[in-house]
Amino acid sequence: MTRLQITHRSLLPLTVALALGCTRNEEGIDRTIVSGTVTMPPQQVSENEATQGDNDSAGEGAAVDMGFQGYRYVQATGDCTEFGASPDGGPTGDLDYYRFTPIADGTLTIDLIYNGGEAPVDTGDEGDEHTVYHFAAYTVVAEADPDAGTDVELSTALVDESAAGTFGAYQTSFDVVGGETYALMVGGRKSSGDDASYELRLSGFDPNDSSFLVGAYQEAEVTERSNPVGGGDLSEWILDEESLIWSAEYTMSYVLEVVTCAHDDAECNDAQGGASTARSAADAGAPEDDTGGAGTGDSGDDDTGTADGADDGGSDDTGSDGGDDGGDDSGDDGSGDDGGGDDGGDGGDGGDDGGDDGDTEEEDEPLPNNYVNVGLTEAYVFAGNWPSLNAGLSSKVHYSNAPTSVDLTKDGDPDTPGNQISGIEVTIDTVQPVLFGWTQEEVEPNDVSLSGDSLDFSTAQDLGEATGLGYVDTITGYMDYATDNPQYTDIIDAFAITVPQASGALVTFSWPDSAYNTDIHIWDADGNRLAEGYLSAAGDVNPEVFHTDEFGLVLEPGQTYYLALFTWSGPAGGHEYTIEIEWQ
Repeated sequence: MTRLQITHRSLLPLTVALALGCTRNEEGIDRTIVSGTVTMPPQQVSENEATQGDNDSAGEGAAVDMGFQGYRYVQATGDCTEFGASPDGGPTGDLDYYRFTPIADGTLTIDLIYNGGEAPVDTGDEGDEHTVYHFAAYTVVAEADPDAGTDVELSTALVDESAAGTFGAYQTSFDVVGGETYALMVGGRKSSGDDASYELRLSGFDPNDSSFLVGAYQEAEVTERSNPVGGGDLSEWILDEESLIWSAEYTMSYVLEVVTCAHDDAECNDAQGGASTARSAADAGAPEDDTGGAGTGDSGDDDTGTADGADDGGSDDTGSDGGDDGGDDSGDDGSGDDGGGDDGGDGGDGGDDGGDDGDTEEEDEPLPNNYVNVGLTEAYVFAGNWPSLNAGLSSKVHYSNAPTSVDLTKDGDPDTPGNQISGIEVTIDTVQPVLFGWTQEEVEPNDVSLSGDSLDFSTAQDLGEATGLGYVDTITGYMDYATDNPQYTDIIDAFAITVPQASGALVTFSWPDSAYNTDIHIWDADGNRLAEGYLSAAGDVNPEVFHTDEFGLVLEPGQTYYLALFTWSGPAGGHEYTIEIEWQ
């Protein structure tokens, strides 16, 4: 389909570069190398009605909460305290419910294991078995509302079947949608007096489909990691089928500290100067030998009295341009007939002119100084699937909550370089939860009109400032279709929002009726389209999901951006909608 064209912006790099390798061996260079294994063990959940209360409902607070389902397996243990009388009847008595929310779209596998997962030795009936369970899975459509007297509403069952004939090793799978909440039910059909305990296993997604990083830091708090002193990628993740533990190897070479000081921060530069090596120019605007203001009528070998002045980047300018401003001839190294005479003196004036010209032009800001500190004695190792080694903890990121401390010295001597440290294990055991910020409802009139290729956002609804990094802000509203298949000719709902800090955003735009196709765009205050959801990698689907990274877009602090909702196809009428913006 043909729609408005978008202009893409380039994405500024957010990662910290640590490329400090050498082409040959050099004395005194710290070559500390740290290697080891990152593991991701399964999450353990226990169904214990004696201590946790009744879980025979799928409602929030009643069902056992498995939390976010990501790359780790979940192992839940439970007991069915009451069974039915027949393997062919429905589950009765004790029904155990569990809830979880997947972090992404995909297919999950469920294993229900009981009676040791083995067939009985001799039953006398080929189809018989000691105990039979029933399993069902649903999408949670609506939560219970005690004030309205309503119970939790579940979808039509995604899975609803007996475990008969599996002899204690039942398995099934179904597709899930990221962000939706699902309920699982385990109920007893028949018991022959055996152990009523069971294990419910929920598979995770393949971590090889995500990018995990391991980094070494000088801070032991994961939220205060600051800049890394070392880092690396992980090798291929491998699953141990028995323990359900994922593991991958890593190597971090050249564990060094890089400290950045602003050019004019004397205290920072002084603190680093005694024990560090500066790796960047002190002044980005000054070339090697060119000062643009010292022309004194000398011989001109390094005389820089040029028309370019201080902006001239040459290291040995010979005044070929300076002759235009200050002298008719530079001579051969200032020693020719004209070079040492009156014209040579004029060449000195040219240096002054060059300097003046340089002063009148806007100079580049001096680059900061980067200092590389060697001989570190201790570092803390973390791992996670954050987008860069110094990125913050956005929601649904898997990471190691507790650091692994590493002694970087060799035989207790911090001044001895070349230490190789192996066998450092890091455990990824935590998923950052979604933190919800504000929720705002659409308030009419917030409609804007499309004129040619531009929008007037003066009537957009002002939502104020976003909550900030790590939070999800939510907008709800109603989209009105005046005609069938309007294709952007209808009224457009628009919202203004300001970001408090440099941010990326994961935008999810959803509506309940598949008969409609609605689009969401991001615009800036100058009327430029910055991102269009239907052009994202996810495609033109419901929900329309995209990340600003896909469009090379970084939202700038203090700037106002506009969300514009366009009606594309569907019958006259309308639908409710929800916009979730996760700030990252």
